[in-house]
Amino acid sequence: MRQAWGGKDSGLSSTQRLRSELRDLREDETRAAVATETGARLVSIRAALECLLAEIENAGLWVDRLVRDGEGRPTSQTEDYTAKTDPGPYTQHSDRTREVHVCVGLDKGGTGSSCKLVMTMANQRRPQRREYSILMATYLSTRDGHAELCEMIGPWAADLDELLASGVTVDGHRRAVRFFLNGDFMFLSNVTRHLWPTCHMSCLWCLAVRVPSDTSKFEAATYGSMQLSAELPRELRSRKHLEDMASTYSSEGNSSLPLPLTLGEHFLIERRPLLLPYPHQIVPLPLHLTLGLTSFLLQLGITAAVDMGGEAGGRAAAAAVGASLLADAGVRTVGYHGGSLEGRACHRIAAMGTAI
Repeated sequence: MRQAWGGKDSGLSSTQRLRSELRDLREDETRAAVATETGARLVSIRAALECLLAEIENAGLWVDRLVRDGEGRPTSQTEDYTAKTDPGPYTQHSDRTREVHVCVGLDKGGTGSSCKLVMTMANQRRPQRREYSILMATYLSTRDGHAELCEMIGPWAADLDELLASGVTVDGHRRAVRFFLNGDFMFLSNVTRHLWPTCHMSCLWCLAVRVPSDTSKFEAATYGSMQLSAELPRELRSRKHLEDMASTYSSEGNSSLPLPLTLGEHFLIERRPLLLPYPHQIVPLPLHLTLGLTSFLLQLGITAAVDMGGEAGGRAAAAAVGASLLADAGVRTVGYHGGSLEGRACHRIAAMGTAI
């Protein structure tokens, strides 16, 4: 192809140049990867992260993300981080410590469905930029279930713990790592081994029950109910509880115990957690928040049109929304919902959207 387009004058790299750059990449530990039977992963997460931090700093894109106190005021970070040497469980550093905000999450998709474990850095002007993200691992997979996650996250668990304990160096200062776990609810539940949305404690952050029932009366009275939306959560989940569950369960989970734990003891964490994040630093991906809210907003808008203009008004509003999706958003209709759909198409998830 290069020869057909004019050889040296084509502007395309030669085979020799490509081979030379490939050798350089293989020798660069910050980008070195290893292939497995099911996918590929980086060799050193620390080397990749320190390289990314240097690139962000050299590009002038570094932004301090300060935590806030109880009054909403940003906390001044003036202290360097001291690496932990004790083998005990990780405890989060002081809010006054210089830090970097590291986010690790997983998503599934693409042709020939694959799971991708991605690390992003919040300390930059545009954290969502793909070129300033780290692809930690990728595996061909039809689902992001427990087995797949164990294979992907297992090799990184110890590396993440080491990163949290020792911190990283940025601009001559050792900074602590504040770890955030992000993704869709399926991924977050699988990592913490939370038993999905149920009528019990369906929230990953608080212990309120979703709907009081005969089997959760005590928990509803103790921790509150989501039906009482005006009340603040009485108690939040803790990392200590995740640690306790990790030490309590074997690979089989709660059902394998001689005396299975009750809801008031396991708080819907029914298997051994894969990672132990602080629950208040478990965050959904912004994209999934948008996807989840959009269909509800459309449905709410059409419902309001029905309330104001009756059935005819609702039909007119629905037709207007459909026309806008086609003409303005570029969504195209499809005749089936099987297989994988590429581009700006109606995906299978839209099949359940009554508004659509």
